Formats: sequence, structure tokens, C-alpha cells
Amino acid sequence: MKTPAPGELTCLMKETCVESVRRIMKAKIAVAQMDSTGDRSENLRKMKEMTAEASENGADVILFPEHADFLGKPMAQYAESDHGHVAGELSRMAADNGIYLHCGSIPESSENDRPYNTSLFFDRGGQLIAKYRKIHLFEVGMTDGPRVNESEVISAGDQIVVADTDFGRVGFTVCYDLRFPELFHALADRGAELIFIPADFTAATGKDHWEVLLRARAIENTCYIAAANQIGEKPDFASYGHSMILDPWGRILAQQEHPEGLIYADFDTDVLEKIRKQMPSLKNARPDLWQMPG
Repeated sequence: MKTPAPGELTCLMKETCVESVRRIMKAKIAVAQMDSTGDRSENLRKMKEMTAEASENGADVILFPEHADFLGKPMAQYAESDHGHVAGELSRMAADNGIYLHCGSIPESSENDRPYNTSLFFDRGGQLIAKYRKIHLFEVGMTDGPRVNESEVISAGDQIVVADTDFGRVGFTVCYDLRFPELFHALADRGAELIFIPADFTAATGKDHWEVLLRARAIENTCYIAAANQIGEKPDFASYGHSMILDPWGRILAQQEHPEGLIYADFDTDVLEKIRKQMPSLKNARPDLWQMPG
């Protein structure tokens, strides 16, 4: 695996990505589990309180779940630009608390009536340094579970995104992306050491798939995984919760099963490097054999 130099970021906002940062060897990750609703003001109030609490507890970065700011219908009615009111509120949360803030995802305005499902990532000063639009849209019709066709209301993104922080390089995914290992390998190939997974994973699938997939993605890519899930009854299904932080060996460092709340774990560069030396699967991969020509 060729790790890109710090300036070689795959990011939608290259002019604002961090090109050189002073590396710290250990960082504290906070993951927020939420029961978001269609009341955006109340959701933002919770996010503000959780960000302050995470900062007070020494966290360097906080991750929120998918649709953290709004989980209701119609989604398009609440879509904004990445410099709209919600983005401004999130930027202030990050700056006021001196913390990296991953918003989970918000509905971002598009060229049509189907908004993007977009992650915004702010640095400690509140600057927007990365934006990721969910690539894989949830298309599921279970006989004993939910039937969801996300492509009817959401536009898909088409960019793989990583960004640098002062503790390491981070990669971006959203929820259903978890089922596509090629995306995670592409992030690791671009140098990701911590991969974010904000989600609204269903209870019907989560009980059998959530932990298995999270551990697999951590192990396959020898990287830290931070996964923030929704909890509670939603418009289309019940959300599974069980937000987690995992290390590059696939060990669960922290987990929040059912209620709303914060969990914490350390991102440790020494642990990461030790595991990658012991299990050099990224270096041993043979993408030249399985990638189609062109």
C-alpha cells in the first residue's frame, strides 16, 4: 500500500483540507448515539450538549450518527447547502469546544428534488475541512422487515474522501456503505487510519450484521473504526443502536447498546503501527489481479 503524502488528500474541498498538521500520538474519540427526530432544533440542542460534554471529558473528535440533525419526512424540505444554518451551528460547536466534529450526516441541497446525504467534518477551529456524500444508497425489501428505497429520495455521491487531522488520516463512509468492503479498502489505500461510520442501521439487520461487519472492516483494513448509530423508533423502522469504537485488531473498545449517550476510546498511533507490522495485509493485497482493466 502506498500511503499518500499529507498534501495528497482525496477531498471535495482541497482548498480547505489540512495539508500539514502537527501529529499527536494519541487522541480520544467520542461517539454519540442519538434518538434523532423530526424536531431539528431539539436535535441540534442535543448535539451542542454532547459536543460540550465530549470536550469536557477530553475528547479530540466527536462523531454523530446519520441524520443527526433531522430524521423525518420530507427530507428534501430540510435540505441546505454546506454553508447553511445547520453547517453554521455545527461549525460553532466545533470552534467553541476546540474539537474536531463529524456531523454524522445532514440533507444537503442538490440540483434536483433529491438531496445528498452528506457528512460535514470541521476542525478544532470550526473550519469545514471535508465533505462526503453517501455513495451507496439503501435499497432493501425484507419480507419480515423494512422496505426502503433510498434512491427515490436521495441522490448518490461519487467521491472517495479522506482528510488529515492532527492525530492521523481519517476516512468517510455512511451507513449502508458498511456492506461494501471495496470502499473501505480504497480508504485504507489512501492512508486512512480511522474510518467514520455514521449510521441509522435497522434493528432487523443490525442484530445479525452490525457487529460482524464493523469488526470485519476494522480487521480487513487494520484501522480504527468509529461507528455512531441511531436508536429508537423511526418513520420507516426501528434503529439498532449499539454504537461502537473498534481497534485495528477488531476488538470492541467501547459500546453503547440502547440509550442515547456518549462512548469514548483512544486512537493510539503506536497500537496502529504495531498491528500493521504484525498483520501487513494491506501491503500483501493484490489489487492488480482483481481489478477490471480500465
